[in-house]
Amino acid sequence: MDDEHGAFWVSVITDNENVIEVNKDLSLSVIFEEKETKYQAIDWREVEELYKLLLLKKFHEITLRIK
Repeated sequence: MDDEHGAFWVSVITDNENVIEVNKDLSLSVIFEEKETKYQAIDWREVEELYKLLLLKKFHEITLRIK
């Protein structure tokens, strides 16, 4: 947890670094293939689901959910 702005992030490295960073206000930065997408999660359960998908390397499914 980053004390400065209350964020934490998880990265899964394949050919590229794939990152989801979440802030305490549930705003997310999702970075896949060097492209960043901003997303506002509904609740912590949704954040948890996105992290589970990240760890399973289901990047396409995450991309579809955050459009």
